[in-house]
Amino acid sequence: MRKQKIIKGLILIGFMSFVTQLNAQNFQFHYEFGKSRGNEAMDRNYFTTTLEMFKPDKYGSTFWFVDFEHNFPKGAKSMSLAYWEIAREFYIPGLQETAPLNDMSVHVEYNDGIKISGPSGNISGITLGHVWLFGLSYPIKFGDFKINTMLLYRNMRNSYSKGSDFQFTATWTENFLNEKITCMGFFDIWTQGDTGKKDIVVISEPQFWYNFGNNLSIGGEIEISKNFIYKSEKWEYMPTVAGKWTF
Repeated sequence: MRKQKIIKGLILIGFMSFVTQLNAQNFQFHYEFGKSRGNEAMDRNYFTTTLEMFKPDKYGSTFWFVDFEHNFPKGAKSMSLAYWEIAREFYIPGLQETAPLNDMSVHVEYNDGIKISGPSGNISGITLGHVWLFGLSYPIKFGDFKINTMLLYRNMRNSYSKGSDFQFTATWTENFLNEKITCMGFFDIWTQGDTGKKDIVVISEPQFWYNFGNNLSIGGEIEISKNFIYKSEKWEYMPTVAGKWTF
C-alpha cells in the first residue's frame, strides 16, 4: 500500500511537471553549491530546475513556481524533491480610486511539496507539509523602485508547527542598463513551532541576471537563511549559477 501511494505521488508530480511546461513563463536551471555552517546539515552539490509564471489581469495577478531538486543520492542525481507555490492577489473593490490605498490587494497562497529520497538514498515519500497563507499585499515605492510587501496569517499543516503563525514577505524586480541587468528576489520571515516555543525563520533569495535579448538570461541567486535548512540553526549562504529561458 505504501509503495502504491509513493508511485501515485510520483505520477502526480510528473503530471504537474507536464502541465506547468505547457504554461510556464520562464524555465530556470540552477547549479546549487555551498557548504553548510550547521554541523549536521547537508552541503549542496546538485541541480535545481524551476518553472515560473506571473500573470496580471484586471482582477489582480497570479503567480506560481515549481522547484525540482535533482539530488537523489544513488544513481545519476535524479529528482529528490518537488515543491510548489501558487499565489493569487485580488484588488479590493472601491480602493482603486482612493489614494494612497489604491494598490492594496487581498493575498491568498498555497505551498506544498514532497521529499522523495532520504540521506541514504531510500525512497521515503516524506511530505513537507502544506501551508495556507491569507492576508494583505501593498506596494511601497521609492522613486521608480517598488517593493511589494505582504502581511500574512500562516497555517502550516504538519508536525513541525502548531498554533497560529504569521509571515511578512517582500518581493522586488528592477531592470537596469536598458533592461540588460535584472535584479529581483524575495525576503520572508515567519514563525513556526509548538505554541509557546516558536522559532523565527528567515530566508531571502536575491537574483541577478544578465539578459541576452528577450529570452536567454545568465546569472544566479544566493539563498540567505536562518532556521530554514534542516538541522541548521545558523545563518546559511548558498549561492547558485544559473541560466533562464523566458517564453
